[in-house]
Amino acid sequence: PALGHTAVIDPAKPATCTETGLTEGSHCSVCGELLVEQEVISAAGHSYKEVVTLPTCTEPGYTTHLCLACGDSYVDGETPATGHHPGEFTVVTPPTETNEGLEKAVCMLCGEEISRPIPALGGSSVPAGGGGGGFVLQKYQISIAQDILNGVVSSDRKEAEAGQTVTLTVSPARGYRLDSLSVFNSGGIPLTVTTMGEDIYCFSMPGCAVTVTAKFDSLPPAELPFTDVAAEDWYYEAVSYVYSQKLMDGVSASQFAPEMSLTRAMLTTVLWRMEGAPAGGGTVFLDVAEEAWYAQAVSWAAEHGLVEGYGGGRFGPEDPITREQLAVLLYRYAHGQGDTGEAAGTLDNYSDGGQVSPWALEGMTWAVNAGLISGKGGGRLDPGGTALRGEIAALLQRFRQREPY
Repeated sequence: PALGHTAVIDPAKPATCTETGLTEGSHCSVCGELLVEQEVISAAGHSYKEVVTLPTCTEPGYTTHLCLACGDSYVDGETPATGHHPGEFTVVTPPTETNEGLEKAVCMLCGEEISRPIPALGGSSVPAGGGGGGFVLQKYQISIAQDILNGVVSSDRKEAEAGQTVTLTVSPARGYRLDSLSVFNSGGIPLTVTTMGEDIYCFSMPGCAVTVTAKFDSLPPAELPFTDVAAEDWYYEAVSYVYSQKLMDGVSASQFAPEMSLTRAMLTTVLWRMEGAPAGGGTVFLDVAEEAWYAQAVSWAAEHGLVEGYGGGRFGPEDPITREQLAVLLYRYAHGQGDTGEAAGTLDNYSDGGQVSPWALEGMTWAVNAGLISGKGGGRLDPGGTALRGEIAALLQRFRQREPY
């Protein structure tokens, strides 16, 4: 009779982030016949954790993406150094009519001492009344225009004497840059403004009140590094916008994954970035670890009433966000920004409008009225369906560029 096969195990090979693996198989050691075929296991793909390093006065900030499985990492999202933010200056050496003086201040962010000269008086002082030989220098008001949008300009003082150096600090909103900064005297004549460093400017105070004005422009679209977003794709412009505005990153250095769903943690982080990435308190949900890359964003969103979780202390950070959850989150955020858009009306024009959850009805109605969410094929809203990253990029662009914002 036949001897039968003598099986030898072909060991399994685990898949890695970038390489495929194999299941366990076997073959006959005598005749070589394949007994159990090994099946290919797809590469797992990287699982990146985002670690944000905030900028300092002198060093830029950046985001490190670290794969928790294999240790691969890359860095992107660089933000410029903030520059020093001096507090009130104190005169160390008073100026005379012919010699400069010196004044010093301490940076309110890093504590570094900052020195700058005080221009010579040049005879701008006037004698004080009543004798005694003293001088009284008149101070003039410094006004910051109230119609500056997409950024903030601050002055180190509210009024100054003629000839005194005034320092201006410019803080563009996220996704914007300074286009122009002007200082006008009371007669509407522009003064010379000197650049002192990153976002720091100064001018010499004239013998009259002045008004400071500025214009901020959007940052130019960034060149996309993603191989899965082509120029002919309908969402190309939107992806370029959210990437250049530093609202959304790729899932890897070369992949944006426009067809992948966005999680609740991801969208909360996007809104947090739109707000300037403010510091958050401790975590309020049992399934949000304090060291999680999205912990500060979720804490901030909960603190401001944007998210409430599922109950039982759960937030569900890795759950794909649904279209109705997306509408409610944007609605709450917009109203926190002073948007009083109309949320009245019905969703009767949609075949599944009655399937919108009661708690989401107001938010979904607002999003539809604002043109942020539209129906799918067959006149459906699909409130419980998940929103894809490409779709959300387009929605965020519409949200940021709508009026009012």
